[in-house]
Amino acid sequence: MPAKYEEQLQEILHEAIQEHNYDRAEQAVHHMRNLERMEAFIAGEDISYPERNGAEAVVPGENGLVDLSAPTVSFREQPRVNGNNIPAGRGRETLLLYYIEEEGLLKFKKAPQTYAVSVDFFRTFLQNLVSWENKSPFSSKDYFEAFGDSLKEKSTYQASTLRQFITLLFRYCVKLDILEKPEVHQRSRYILADNISVEEIIDYIKEHRILQM
Repeated sequence: MPAKYEEQLQEILHEAIQEHNYDRAEQAVHHMRNLERMEAFIAGEDISYPERNGAEAVVPGENGLVDLSAPTVSFREQPRVNGNNIPAGRGRETLLLYYIEEEGLLKFKKAPQTYAVSVDFFRTFLQNLVSWENKSPFSSKDYFEAFGDSLKEKSTYQASTLRQFITLLFRYCVKLDILEKPEVHQRSRYILADNISVEEIIDYIKEHRILQM
């Protein structure tokens, strides 16, 4: 019976991604995780998905379906651990990132908000981050004050909404190991990680289409 449910959930997930129904795709992933936990419990095994400081690629298998047992893929060969992980079961949140090839869009979802921007917008956002390399730690507020006007031209969001979105993007960048905390901790301030390649990050997102963090 679990195998039948897994097959049905795979089909639902695949259809939801194709139809850009991301709420349903997120629910399918959630139920597949629970099904895997249930099977492990019955088998007397210990399985968990601890909160990590990295992005997990929801890896498509044959026929575009998803293999949740596949290893995590990172655009870095050796992902960083920034030391600010949230303990499992406490303050947990799920960030989802989708690449919509047909429309050239990226969708960033943290319930209940969903933001959609062009790949060019995100490329410019990352290029602006890279320009801050080797400078003092900075916050999303600092970033918005420096680069907000240039990003307004590439989106339809009002200034207040764009400001909120950039704050959320900083959280994504921490999960993706693009930003990290400085050695001397400063609240809500970050530095750029070493050896960041804008195109490498974008290619990684395009390749995997859906990331769960």
